[in-house]
Amino acid sequence: ERETHQKLLADSHGLVMDLRWQIHHSEKNWNREKVELLDRLDRDRQEWEQQKKELLWRIEQLQKENSPRRSGSFLCDQKEG
Repeated sequence: ERETHQKLLADSHGLVMDLRWQIHHSEKNWNREKVELLDRLDRDRQEWEQQKKELLWRIEQLQKENSPRRSGSFLCDQKEG
Protein backbone atom coordinates (compact mmCIF):
# COMPACT_ATOMS: atom_id res chain seq x y z
CA GLU A 1 0.00 0.00 0.00
CA ARG A 2 2.84 2.37 0.83
CA GLU A 3 4.45 1.70 -2.55
CA THR A 4 1.16 2.43 -4.27
CA HIS A 5 0.90 5.76 -2.44
CA GLN A 6 4.47 6.65 -3.31
CA LYS A 7 3.87 5.80 -6.94
CA LEU A 8 0.69 7.90 -7.00
CA LEU A 9 2.52 10.75 -5.31
CA ALA A 10 5.38 10.52 -7.83
CA ASP A 11 2.91 10.41 -10.74
CA SER A 12 1.01 13.40 -9.33
CA HIS A 13 4.24 15.31 -8.85
CA GLY A 14 5.23 14.61 -12.43
CA LEU A 15 1.86 15.80 -13.72
CA VAL A 16 2.03 18.97 -11.63
CA MET A 17 5.52 19.75 -12.90
CA ASP A 18 4.39 19.16 -16.49
CA LEU A 19 1.38 21.43 -16.02
CA ARG A 20 3.55 24.14 -14.48
CA TRP A 21 5.89 23.93 -17.48
CA GLN A 22 2.95 24.18 -19.88
CA ILE A 23 1.48 27.17 -18.03
CA HIS A 24 4.83 28.94 -17.93
CA HIS A 25 5.38 28.51 -21.67
CA SER A 26 1.80 29.46 -22.49
CA GLU A 27 2.17 32.69 -20.50
CA LYS A 28 5.51 33.37 -22.14
CA ASN A 29 4.04 32.81 -25.62
CA TRP A 30 1.00 34.94 -24.81
CA ASN A 31 3.16 37.81 -23.56
CA ARG A 32 5.22 37.70 -26.76
CA GLU A 33 2.08 37.56 -28.90
CA LYS A 34 0.52 40.44 -26.95
CA VAL A 35 3.57 42.63 -27.58
CA GLU A 36 3.49 41.74 -31.29
CA LEU A 37 -0.22 42.55 -31.51
CA LEU A 38 0.21 45.89 -29.74
CA ASP A 39 3.09 46.78 -32.06
CA ARG A 40 1.00 45.89 -35.09
CA LEU A 41 -1.90 47.95 -33.76
CA ASP A 42 0.40 50.97 -33.31
CA ARG A 43 1.77 50.58 -36.85
CA ASP A 44 -1.74 50.25 -38.27
CA ARG A 45 -2.91 53.29 -36.32
CA GLN A 46 0.01 55.36 -37.63
CA GLU A 47 -0.69 54.19 -41.17
CA TRP A 48 -4.37 55.11 -40.84
CA GLU A 49 -3.47 58.54 -39.50
CA GLN A 50 -1.12 59.10 -42.44
CA GLN A 51 -3.82 58.00 -44.89
CA LYS A 52 -6.31 60.31 -43.20
CA LYS A 53 -3.93 63.26 -43.55
CA GLU A 54 -3.34 62.44 -47.21
CA LEU A 55 -7.07 62.16 -47.91
CA LEU A 56 -7.80 65.44 -46.16
CA TRP A 57 -5.04 67.11 -48.16
CA ARG A 58 -6.45 65.66 -51.42
CA ILE A 59 -9.94 66.89 -50.51
CA GLU A 60 -8.54 70.34 -49.88
CA GLN A 61 -6.72 70.29 -53.23
CA LEU A 62 -9.88 69.21 -55.07
CA GLN A 63 -11.85 71.97 -53.37
CA LYS A 64 -9.30 74.53 -54.51
CA GLU A 65 -9.41 73.20 -58.08
CA ASN A 66 -13.20 73.08 -58.29
CA SER A 67 -14.01 76.40 -56.70
CA PRO A 68 -11.07 78.80 -56.87
CA ARG A 69 -13.34 81.88 -56.45
CA ARG A 70 -14.85 80.56 -53.23
CA SER A 71 -13.10 81.04 -49.96
CA GLY A 72 -13.41 78.53 -47.16
CA SER A 73 -13.47 74.80 -47.15
CA PHE A 74 -15.94 72.14 -48.12
CA LEU A 75 -17.04 71.74 -44.53
CA CYS A 76 -17.76 75.44 -44.17
CA ASP A 77 -19.65 75.48 -47.51
CA GLN A 78 -21.76 72.54 -46.35
CA LYS A 79 -22.77 74.39 -43.20
CA GLU A 80 -23.74 77.46 -45.20
CA GLY A 81 -25.66 75.39 -47.78
